[in-house]
Amino acid sequence: MMGYPEMYNLTCLGASLCCVGALTGLAHQTTSRVGNALGMIGIASGIAATLGVVNVSPETYMQMGAAMSVGGTLGAIIAKRIIISDLPQLVALFHSFVGMAAVLTCVATYLAHAPHWGDDPATIERIAQFLGTFIGGVTFTGSLIAYGKLQGTLSSDPLLLPGRHALNAGMMAVNVGALGYFLMDPSMGAGIA
Repeated sequence: MMGYPEMYNLTCLGASLCCVGALTGLAHQTTSRVGNALGMIGIASGIAATLGVVNVSPETYMQMGAAMSVGGTLGAIIAKRIIISDLPQLVALFHSFVGMAAVLTCVATYLAHAPHWGDDPATIERIAQFLGTFIGGVTFTGSLIAYGKLQGTLSSDPLLLPGRHALNAGMMAVNVGALGYFLMDPSMGAGIA
């Protein structure tokens, strides 16, 4: 990557296009093999580009390799044991992991960067971290509920609480208030809360 910073951007663009092509290809049985291959190429090239541009210690590379090995091994074991009729449950369960990964990434980014922000608390990065945590949390819980309903451990009947619209509006108002508090108070305690 030395001397070729534009290669990183081009590789990320190519990886993104491959992932979009994967989604398009996976939409039809006749193109699903191509879609699967494009997805693998997109993810692998995105990881390779990122590893090529980061400048971390060898110990961190070892930790990253260990985490990828554990995740890959677990994914392979689960994929081998799943029967085709349980695929929707598997997708819902894996999607919950995506939501949790978003939450953990936002929290870790906050812990790493918050001490360097100074007294200017209202930044785009903070908004992105709050929204990433909020959306990731909703994705995590919603996907777990979807998994439970598909697996049959939760009732498939809709839960129609009385006053559910007011309850949802209240929860949204609380989250908007929490975002305002997060943006106005630069302390680490407010951010963690």
